[in-house]
Amino acid sequence: MGVLFLLRDVPRALFVITHYILNISLFGILTYLLRKADVSYSAGNMMMLITGSLLALELVYWKWINIADAARYLNGIEWVVPLILVMGTVYIVALFSK
Repeated sequence: MGVLFLLRDVPRALFVITHYILNISLFGILTYLLRKADVSYSAGNMMMLITGSLLALELVYWKWINIADAARYLNGIEWVVPLILVMGTVYIVALFSK
């Protein structure tokens, strides 16, 4: 979230792409590390847990921490697309990294 705060002055298109890349890479790596630590949830349960965590973090950040920039940078579609991409990434990583 600190990276997003530091990038608040970049052009909107670059910010949105960076937001997508950060979400996918951060939660993909988190899933991989959890699997290597022998977290035994199924791929579907892992996907729901991590996607719920992402949703909670996004809501806290954009609704309470960085209210002023929320409407300027991300609309509803730009919240849903990374959630879907993270869901797919987490499911694939959880499925293939045991």
